[in-house]
Amino acid sequence: MRAFKPFWSFNIKNIENWLNEKALKGYILKDVNPFLNLFTFEKRESIDINYRISYEKKGTTELQPSLVKNGWYKVCNKGRWFFLANEKNMEDIKATPSREPLLNRFKIVSTILSIIATYFSTVTFMMMIVLVPMAVSYLLGIGDIKFINELHKNKIPDIKTSYFTMKDILDCIKLLFIIAVLIYPITKLRKNEKQLKLDLDPDYLEIEKEYKYKNETKEKLDLIEKRGPRVLEPDKLEEWLESMEARGFNLEKINKGGSNKFYFSKGTPRKIRYILDFQNDPKASYYEILKQDEWNLVYTVGSLPVKWSLWSKEYIDERPNIYTDKREAVSNAKKMVLTYSIFYLPIIALLCYYVTKILLLLSKDISRTMELFPYMFGITSILVLPLVIFIYLYSKVIKFYFRVKSN
Repeated sequence: MRAFKPFWSFNIKNIENWLNEKALKGYILKDVNPFLNLFTFEKRESIDINYRISYEKKGTTELQPSLVKNGWYKVCNKGRWFFLANEKNMEDIKATPSREPLLNRFKIVSTILSIIATYFSTVTFMMMIVLVPMAVSYLLGIGDIKFINELHKNKIPDIKTSYFTMKDILDCIKLLFIIAVLIYPITKLRKNEKQLKLDLDPDYLEIEKEYKYKNETKEKLDLIEKRGPRVLEPDKLEEWLESMEARGFNLEKINKGGSNKFYFSKGTPRKIRYILDFQNDPKASYYEILKQDEWNLVYTVGSLPVKWSLWSKEYIDERPNIYTDKREAVSNAKKMVLTYSIFYLPIIALLCYYVTKILLLLSKDISRTMELFPYMFGITSILVLPLVIFIYLYSKVIKFYFRVKSN
């Protein structure tokens, strides 16, 4: 018997439960073709089998001894995909395959799809801010705007009116369809990620939680709200938080979502070292090592590949640091620049392209531009404003790198 399961790798937990249900009906997993999405079963007596799907390092062919000792055996493996089974009761199983490689894979795929979706969303936004006002004006009979079903240069050699075509409308529809198609796997991956995290150790899950003040609704009334530097300027934020502690403002809460709002309680001055650390793919060992060195995890924000962790440590004499080697600090700052460049540069380039295109179009017919000045000014402003914002934010990242390098 064969079963076709499209998008199975986006539903790992559901597939594992499904395989268990098939085993209870007497269909035991025999082989899997991950590329064709085919699961092959053989008919036997019904049995309760626990299945796990893992994603291992390249070159791995055998299971870890601890897994074999706990009754896990390999049904099949294709590339880095391992399909494991265990006939023991879950209560008797002390070791299970690690979920971390799968979670890392989900985060990487989700990030790539999100970047692609962001790109198409930006292109669609650029097209619609021009197309939608023109279409509305055409339908309401406002201005000299024409709708052309099919554009032929020989039919309209010298058109002096603004126009939009059926091709413009279809292009927008195509882009919206692509965005909708991308949103589906992104949503499935994030949902599956949450399901897999339920199998992780509770201590590991603590690193994923944001710092939250206990009994927030009651205590927030007594907190002092301050705005500080953003995460794109880690050194300035660290200095600001340390200066606040030195003045007796003790950090209690950070506004979730990466905002620059901080909440303090008025107390005694303290010498506390704060470090806002950037990591692309932090492992559980990263947090464990710092905690063993008596650093306190105050706050985490972001997701792969943009992950920030704010650490604190009270001291008396020498100001502590996570990075003792300057080259390591510079390398980490460089990694931050490269990561943010992947996000910012394509959007900046795209906005520059459309702004330049519109400015050249406006310069060709000054009289027409002045006639539609409010409309054209609004469209240009909508494009220029995000361009300025993205350039401003990206400049902060670049400046931080050079500050680290020079210091």
